[in-house]
Amino acid sequence: MNIGRAETGIILFFVSTLAGITLCFVGLFQPYILMSSIMNLNIIYGFYCVVTFVSLMLFVSDRIGFLRRMNGDKFVSALLMVLGLHLVVASLFLAFLSRYFIESTIFLLIFGWAGLTFILGLLWLFYGFKIWRYDDYIQFDSEIDLESQAKYRDLFLRYAKLYQHPSEILERHIQKKMNEGKTRKQAIEELTEET
Repeated sequence: MNIGRAETGIILFFVSTLAGITLCFVGLFQPYILMSSIMNLNIIYGFYCVVTFVSLMLFVSDRIGFLRRMNGDKFVSALLMVLGLHLVVASLFLAFLSRYFIESTIFLLIFGWAGLTFILGLLWLFYGFKIWRYDDYIQFDSEIDLESQAKYRDLFLRYAKLYQHPSEILERHIQKKMNEGKTRKQAIEELTEET
């Protein structure tokens, strides 16, 4: 699997979140660890703000490549939508809790972290839905070369002679070949040989 910047941003965010949850969990059984970390809340929340910002920038910088790599993967789409919704709700809860720290800089850090998490959650929710609706047969102009356009045109003309709705049937046949693990170009070549 090709891991791009967007996937790295997602993994980075969850590793840092798991580290924070682990710190809280260990703090329940070892209170001196939690007490020493409470004294450094500025450092901890500052770290989370930076990590969330970096993961947000990694995701945003590679969002188109992420869409191309995950084209139509329903599991990734559902997971991204659920996690995005969870982040939106959690960030609203964090923003609500930040009002208890109004007199200190911790308020600004928690509120900033909640804002970044809210934006990240909305992006994950949006792109999860976009992956769900992504059609495999739509290709970007930069990926289509002239040779495959000519083969597609010839194949379309053959289908026009055989079928009443050639574009729908041709795209369905191409999609069927692509579901077998072939690229669009390979599917068009095989269909050209078959007809």
